Amino acid sequence: MTENAAQIASTTFFPLILAGAFVLIVAGFGVFFMSTAGLRANARVSQLVRDLADARTKLLEAQEIGRFGTFMWNFDDPSKSFWSDETFKLFGLVPRPKPPAFESVMSTVHEKDRPAATQKWKQIMTTPGDFATTFRTVAASGQTRYLELRGKTTVDVNHILRHIQGVVHDITREKEIDKAKSEFVSLASHQLKTPLTSIRWLSESLLGPKSESLSEAQKKYVSDIHEASRRMAEMVNDLLNVSRIELGTLAVRVEEFDATELLKAVVSEQQHAATLKQIALKLICPEGLPHLQADKSQVRMVMQNLISNAIKYTPDGGSVEAELSLTGGRREVLFFRVSDTGIGIPKGERDKMFQKLFRAGNAQESVPDGTGLGLYVVKSVLEHAGGGITFDTKEGKGTTFYASIPLVWQMPNVEVV
Repeated sequence: MTENAAQIASTTFFPLILAGAFVLIVAGFGVFFMSTAGLRANARVSQLVRDLADARTKLLEAQEIGRFGTFMWNFDDPSKSFWSDETFKLFGLVPRPKPPAFESVMSTVHEKDRPAATQKWKQIMTTPGDFATTFRTVAASGQTRYLELRGKTTVDVNHILRHIQGVVHDITREKEIDKAKSEFVSLASHQLKTPLTSIRWLSESLLGPKSESLSEAQKKYVSDIHEASRRMAEMVNDLLNVSRIELGTLAVRVEEFDATELLKAVVSEQQHAATLKQIALKLICPEGLPHLQADKSQVRMVMQNLISNAIKYTPDGGSVEAELSLTGGRREVLFFRVSDTGIGIPKGERDKMFQKLFRAGNAQESVPDGTGLGLYVVKSVLEHAGGGITFDTKEGKGTTFYASIPLVWQMPNVEVV
C-alpha cells in the first residue's frame, strides 16, 4: 500500500474507530447503570419499608400513650377492614389480624349501655356522615371503661356505602372528673338550699302584713332581697337537676295527675313576674284532656322553665301564650306549646340552644344573670321520658317551643304511686 493510500485509509477509518469506542463506552455505562438500578431500587424500597415500620411503631406508641385506637370497615371487601392493636385493648380483647365479630364487641359493652350501643351501630352502618357515641365497656377483670367513638361513614359517587373510619378514645378519666364535679355541685347546692329558703321565707313575711311598719325604701330593699333569693333558688335548683341528671340519680316518681290543673298552677305562679313587665300571659287548655301518668315534679319543671324563660326574654308590654293539646299524629303524647313575642334566637346560635351552659348573645345582653341550664334540663328530662322538644324562632319577633310529653312514662327503675 502506498503512502498516500495509507493516509487516506487512516483519515477514513479513524473517526469510525472513535465512534465505535464512544458507543462501547456509553454501552458500558448503560450496562453498569442498568445492573445497579435494581440494587438502588431495592435499597430505596427497603428504606421506605423501614420508614413505614418506624412510622407505624410511633403511631402505635402514640395511640397507647393517648389511649385511642383506630378502626376501618370496608363494605366492598371486608377482608381489608382492620382494628389497631390499641382498639382491641380498649375493648378488652386480644389483638388479632382481623376485626372481631359484632357479637364479640357487644359482649364487652356494659349491659345497661348495650341496647343503645347496638342501635347506634346499626345507624352508623346504614347512614352516611359523621357520628359520635359514648358507652361503657367491662373487661374480663371487671374494670369499667368509658369509650368515645368518633368517625365518618362514607359513600361513593353512586351513594353506595364504602367505608366506616374512626377512632375510639378512652375517656374514663374525663368522666371521673365530671362525676366528681357533679357530686361537688350537688353537695354545694344542697347546702345552699336551706339558707336560701330561710331568706325567702323571711322576706315574704316582711312583705306581708308586717310591711306596714316599713318605709318605702325598706320595702324596696326587702323586695330586692326576695327577688334575688328567688333567682338564686332557681339557679340552685337548675344546678341540682343537672348534677342529678349527669350522675344518673334524678329520681322518677310516676303518678296520675291532671296536666291542665298543673299548668294553671304554674301560670298562676308566673303571673306576678308577667305583671311586673306588663306582659299578657294567656293560657289555652281544651276540656277533656287525658291525665298524665308521669313524674309530676319533672313535668312542672318543664312547664316552669319554658314559661319563665318566655317571660324573662320578652320585652315589657309583650305577650306569652301557653297551650296544652292532643293535636298531631301521636295520640299517646300531650303537646305543650309556649309562644312569646320576645327577642328570638340568632340564626347562627340556634343549634346550640340545648347545650349545657350555653346562652345566646342577645339573651346575655337582655338578662345578664342567666345560667344556661334550663333548656338543657328540659331537653334531658323530656328525652329520658321518651318525649322531645323543638322550637321555631325569628330574631326580634319571638320564639315558640314545642314539647311532647308522653301520656304514660314507661321507664325502668321508677317508683309508681
